[in-house]
This record gives sequence, structure tokens and C-alpha cells, in this order.
Amino acid sequence: MEAMRATDVMNANAADGYATIDGIMHRMFYAKSFEAKIEKFKQEIRLLNRRQTAHKTTGVKGTGSMTIYMVTPYYRKMVEEYLSSGKDIYFTLVVTNSDPESSVGTNTTAFYDVNIDSSILSKFNTGDEILEEEVSFTFDSYSHLSHFNDAPQS
Repeated sequence: MEAMRATDVMNANAADGYATIDGIMHRMFYAKSFEAKIEKFKQEIRLLNRRQTAHKTTGVKGTGSMTIYMVTPYYRKMVEEYLSSGKDIYFTLVVTNSDPESSVGTNTTAFYDVNIDSSILSKFNTGDEILEEEVSFTFDSYSHLSHFNDAPQS
């Protein structure tokens, strides 16, 4: 069996993302990092004649976070919309990882009914730092539109 080639390790910067908000697709040039995950809810199960506690998954929740440069008003506008109308905004995020140097292919995931948890309304810093913010969110479902290959090509 051949060892994995270094060129098949994915470059984390070889990615792209789109947010579809109110039917309008926005390319996520402003995103610095992105992470979404599924968290399982588990119940502990005690079974007769077993010393070790077992676990049963009873549900999941989707959560995520992204660090963005503070150059887009999208998320602040969502907060304003909610405050003025009581209507919360849900949107879709599509994220693709695709490194042309790697033979593992492309991974694209769509996250549906994304809802932000908070947004910074204003910020400054007297240092030489760049304005950015951490945005946490939840999502209600997701689908893989494409997967990485099962194994790197040799």
C-alpha cells in the first residue's frame, strides 16, 4: 500500500463560500474562517450486568462559527430586521473545499435554515489590528452536495 502524498493534504485556504440571504446569493469574500458541526444529544443507559455505562443518541443539533472581516452589513441588518419587525432571518450557506493540487476531489456542503446567534454592532481598537468578529450560528439541516474521494489517487 502506498503512503499518502503530501500534495493530497487539503489547503485550508482552498475554499469558497456563498450565503443566500432573502433569495440573493452573496459570495463570502469577507469570511476568514468557517466551521460547522453536528453535536449529538446522548442519554446514559445503565444495563443489567454491565459495569460500563452505555450511551444512546437521542438527537442532534447543528452549530457553527465563522470569523469575518467587519466589511459586510448582512448580519447587523438581520439583527435590525428582527428588532424592528420581530421577523428573524434564516438563510443558506454553501461551503466548498477544493484544492487543485490534491487528488482527493471536492467537498461541498449546504447548511439550511442558518440563524446567527449574535452580531457586533460597532467596534474599534487603538492597535494595528484588523476589524473582525466571531459569528456563531445554528443550522437546522445540511446536505453534502459532493464528497471528497474515499482515498487519494495514486
